[in-house]
Amino acid sequence: MTDTERTALLIPVRIFVGCLGLFAVVWSVALLPVFWREAPLTQLASELVRGHIFSEQVLQDNASELPPIENARVCVPADLRDAMLLRLAILDKAIAAKDTKRIAAAYLPAYEATRKALSCAPSDSFSWLNLFWLDAAVVDIQPKNATYLRLSYALGPNEGWICVHRNPLAIASFKHLPADLQDDAIGEFVKLVDTGWARSVAADIFARAAPEVQSRMIAALASAKAYPRTLFAHTLRDRGIEVKIPGVDDRPWH
Repeated sequence: MTDTERTALLIPVRIFVGCLGLFAVVWSVALLPVFWREAPLTQLASELVRGHIFSEQVLQDNASELPPIENARVCVPADLRDAMLLRLAILDKAIAAKDTKRIAAAYLPAYEATRKALSCAPSDSFSWLNLFWLDAAVVDIQPKNATYLRLSYALGPNEGWICVHRNPLAIASFKHLPADLQDDAIGEFVKLVDTGWARSVAADIFARAAPEVQSRMIAALASAKAYPRTLFAHTLRDRGIEVKIPGVDDRPWH
């Protein structure tokens, strides 16, 4: 994997929806600092999944709650998932800042938190996805971590909120994936188009894909439902992306 490709995994890909602008709603932490510093970890984690962005100070203030959760003798899946999400958010902030010292300090806690979450809930598709991202960003995509992504697909193939996190990552690393995972990524992209509501998400993913990957994505859209496929084609056109989508009239849409 080249340095550019590795960066594509390390930059705010971002596991959290907000990284790609998948949702437009972002709350300003500056307006609610006291509220979020006192908010339960569960609530903060829920907002992170939705793509809400918090200051480094708010994240670090809430991180003080993590050691008792992570070191508890009896694991609670929901608590460990919340801890994983907060650790990943702290790592994400460091990556966005391109601060190598902060990245190094945040990486291992995020990796260990993800492992602990999986040890408590091994069927959690989202945690397997995070483990794939964390591992591949450091040691490239290998058979072992490709299995993590494979498990994410196997355990959560149709969960929309996971798909909008997983598909950008899978498409970004597409040429390094084994053939079965390439097929999974393309199939998942078609599912996003088919939802109708995720066409903007799908357009973001398509726009960032390599040209040869875009060709496969376009060909696969022949199996998409007619109306969502048409909506997607016009979403691309509105963004100035002119491509021929199978079964869609080339004439401007009025």
